[in-house]
Amino acid sequence: AESIVADPPSDPTLVAAVFGPLFQHRDYDPALLFPALLDGLKHVSLAAAILDLSNFVTREGIVPQHPAAGRSQEIALLLAGLVGRLGQIEASPPAEGREVEATSRQVKEGVSLAVSLCDALALIGDKSAVGKLYQALELSHRRLRAEAAAALAKLGEKAGQEALIQLAEEPVTRLRVLAYAEELGILDQVEDRFKTDEAKAEADLALWLAQPAQM
Repeated sequence: AESIVADPPSDPTLVAAVFGPLFQHRDYDPALLFPALLDGLKHVSLAAAILDLSNFVTREGIVPQHPAAGRSQEIALLLAGLVGRLGQIEASPPAEGREVEATSRQVKEGVSLAVSLCDALALIGDKSAVGKLYQALELSHRRLRAEAAAALAKLGEKAGQEALIQLAEEPVTRLRVLAYAEELGILDQVEDRFKTDEAKAEADLALWLAQPAQM
């Protein structure tokens, strides 16, 4: 934890190689990693992986409390700043050339981190963060909107439930929405036509087509 925070790798493949085993095994003490690992949130290349691991050990019941529970305000502010930057890109997207490729990478990294931030805020359970989650819900990126809606729903926001249920209409987010709706006990509120085998197959195809390799 100390080494990776002091000298963070910039290569996403290396970051995945470092953190991967921590998701595959449960026979380690998270206290050896946290809170020291949380100091790496300041590094863009590490933040999503650190939050994903924090969310994982919480969801799996390996820790009694989310490792970043004491940093909920910091996480909320990080989400707000990220949403602001993504909003600026939506408002003024680049027109052509290398700028398009660079912006595409920024959006991909930004959405990945924002998704992890939304999940963390929901698991921490800090309702003071709902304002920042509503800001994320206003963006057009459907994956991020689904995560923000689910987080709001988990924090007891009715508008989050309604937005999540509505997103079942979007094939690319449908499977995620159905999983969250089942987790929240509101699957019966999703229209039956979005829960059929055909609707799920459509969602699978949409997810496959959305991969950059399929362009």
